[in-house]
Amino acid sequence: MNETESTKEDVESAYGSEVTFNSDSLLKKEMVSVQTSTRNMWRDLLIDRVRSYSIEQWAGAFILFLILMNSYANSSDIKNTHFMILTLQQKVYHLQKAFEAFKMEKEESSQMGNEMIKERINEALNEEKTLFVSENVEKTVENQTCLTPKPIYKINAASYVMGAEVDTSRSSNSSLYRFFGDESEQVLIDRLEPPAKKAWCSEDKEPILTVNLAEFIKPTAISYQHFKWNHIVPHGAPQIFDVLACLDFSCEQTVPLVSNAEYKSNDKKQEQIYPIAQFPNASLIGKVQFRFRKNHGNVKETCVSLVRVYGETDQLPKKEEPTLRKLEYCSSLKYDYHNNPLSYRYGRIKDCKKLYSYGCCSICPECYEDCPIVDVESLGFGLLIFFIFTVIACLLAFLANKYKK
Repeated sequence: MNETESTKEDVESAYGSEVTFNSDSLLKKEMVSVQTSTRNMWRDLLIDRVRSYSIEQWAGAFILFLILMNSYANSSDIKNTHFMILTLQQKVYHLQKAFEAFKMEKEESSQMGNEMIKERINEALNEEKTLFVSENVEKTVENQTCLTPKPIYKINAASYVMGAEVDTSRSSNSSLYRFFGDESEQVLIDRLEPPAKKAWCSEDKEPILTVNLAEFIKPTAISYQHFKWNHIVPHGAPQIFDVLACLDFSCEQTVPLVSNAEYKSNDKKQEQIYPIAQFPNASLIGKVQFRFRKNHGNVKETCVSLVRVYGETDQLPKKEEPTLRKLEYCSSLKYDYHNNPLSYRYGRIKDCKKLYSYGCCSICPECYEDCPIVDVESLGFGLLIFFIFTVIACLLAFLANKYKK
C-alpha cells in the first residue's frame, strides 16, 4: 500500500466512508480541516477557562484593575504636587529677599529723606535767591515736635517773571504806558540793578502805582530800589510814599501796610526794606497800591525804578528747567548782541518773559537788563517783511495773469 492510499483510508476512517475525493483535493481539505480544528480547540479552551472563573473572581480582577489605575494617577499627582511645592518655595524665598531689601531701603530713606528734601530746597533757593527764601516750620503732632519737609517761602510777589502785573486802569499815567507795547511792568522786573531808561515815570503830583501780585500772600515787608546812584539819591526818585493793601479788586477798601516810608540818601543801599509791623495772621492779599507823596529834589516828574512786595506763602514758585535748545538760543542771542546789532534788534525775539524762562540771565545778563516787555521792534520788522513778500507775490500773480491773456 502506498502513501496516498493510506492517507485516503485515514480520512475515510475520520469522516466516514461517504467522503470521496481525489488525492490532490484530499490533501488540501486535510490541511484546512487541521487548521480549523486547531483554532476551534484553542477557542474552546479559552471559553472553558473563562467560564471556569466565578463572578466574584471577575469582580476582584476588575477592582484590582481600578486600584492600579488609581495608583498610577496618584503617583502622577504626587509628582505634580511636589513640583508645585518646590516652585512655591522658590517664590516665597524671592519674596522674602525682596521684602528684606525693601525694608532696608525704607529705613535708609526715612533717615535720609529730610536731608535730601532740605538739599533740594536749598539748591532751588540758590538758583533764584532774589525771588524767595525759605523757613522751616515747626509742627506739633501727637505731642511731639518735629520739622516738616514742607517749608514756608518768603517770595517777592510783585515780581513780573512770577506773574505780577501793573493795573494801568488804577495807576497814574506814566512814560511806560503806551496803547501798543505797554512797558509798565518794567517796574516789576526783579533785576539786581534796574536800568535808568526803564523807570516808570509820571508827572502827576502824587502818582499811584497799583500792582496785581503773582500770589496771595501774607505781607511781611515792602522794598524800593532806585537805579544805581552814588552818595546822593537822584532827583525825581521817590522820597516819601505809602503802601496799602487792596481788600477788593477796585481798591475802594484798603488797609495800610507801610506809612511814611522814606527812601534815604544816607542809607547807601540801593534796595531799602520797610518791614510791615502789624497785619492779621489769617489775612492774605493779592493787590497793593503805592502812593508816592514826595520825590527827591521836589521836581515835577517822579520816576520809580523797582518795587518789591515780600510775603509768606506755601507755594513754591514754578521755574522751567533750561534745555540744550534754550541754552543755544541764549548763546546765539549774546553773540548777536555783541556782533550783529541789527540782527539782535530786528531779527530776534527777546522779550523779558522769554529770556527769563530760557535762563538767559546767567549767559547774557546784558540782554536781560535791556529786555522789553513786548518786543515791538522785532514784531514790527517781521510784519514789514511779511507785508513786502505779500506785495511781491500779488504783483507776480498779476503779471502772470496779464501775460497769459
